Amino acid sequence: MTTETAITQPDYQVMPPLTDEEYAALESDIAERGVLVPVVRDQHGNLLDGHHRVEIATKLGLHYRTDTVEVGDDEDARRRARCYNLARRHLSRQQKRQLIADEVNADPTRSDRAIGRLLGVDHKTVGSVRRELGGEIPQPSADPARVPSEHDLAQCLIDIIIARYDQSETARQERIWALPLYLRDDIIQWSTSDVPNLVSFTKIAAVLYAHDADDEVWEVMAPWLLALAECSLAECADVRAARNAGDDWRLPGERLAELTIALWSDDIPTDVRPAVYRSLEGPLAAAVVETDQRWPIPTRDTVISGAARVIAHLAQAEPLSGAGQPERTP
Repeated sequence: MTTETAITQPDYQVMPPLTDEEYAALESDIAERGVLVPVVRDQHGNLLDGHHRVEIATKLGLHYRTDTVEVGDDEDARRRARCYNLARRHLSRQQKRQLIADEVNADPTRSDRAIGRLLGVDHKTVGSVRRELGGEIPQPSADPARVPSEHDLAQCLIDIIIARYDQSETARQERIWALPLYLRDDIIQWSTSDVPNLVSFTKIAAVLYAHDADDEVWEVMAPWLLALAECSLAECADVRAARNAGDDWRLPGERLAELTIALWSDDIPTDVRPAVYRSLEGPLAAAVVETDQRWPIPTRDTVISGAARVIAHLAQAEPLSGAGQPERTP
């Protein structure tokens, strides 16, 4: 029987605790390879992300890296803690439904589609959870095109990427993190506009696949991309239903989303994933070529120069408004 590990919940441990099996697997991995993903603290030293990693590393007497981010008030710290975990951690169906309930209760004015986009679930699932809450929280009619919580999630993801780039000690590490840093504007665009999820997913995922992103980059990006792919396919199904179209009517990027789910699904054991990737290399390459015909994939030199422009803008303390990259052909 699967049970949950009883650990003391820190102030900013906003996600469900790991099960005993998940905790044991994490402990075994850390004992063998160390803490690969740095923990995140705010400027006051409060732990926002990595509670289990800290607990296990302390027990085993192991060193771990720490990223420090600036937060505003306590509410901002909690929001960032949730965003960091959403960007990294896979959740079970039951855990996601609980998280959906938390999001509905936290801000009932957000629509089902807005919450669905944030958590990477079908808006119908959000509606189902909302009804389970007893009907006391109505479905709002507000336009979800601009959802603050999505912006928070994008900002947290970008914070992680920038921190890794800043911590680079070699030219190779800088090149590794220049790739996701170049994608900063696309991540921001996903969170601040009504661009369809499939468009944002396809443009970002295709660049990562085309340039053979490093395992460290996938460690950060894959959970978010997986959720975005699942949400994108749910929206594509809605479009087909609205047009009375058959399953053979496909949108550009759908195949790439399906392959991403097949590769990064939590059902795939970590040690098996390299073999799965090799088996999908041909279809992935074809899907990337399809994307390149609609949204040209940048060259490596363009990626490096684009990342340098992002760093230059950040050094000038300019806001994250999407000024780092050159224009892309729509």
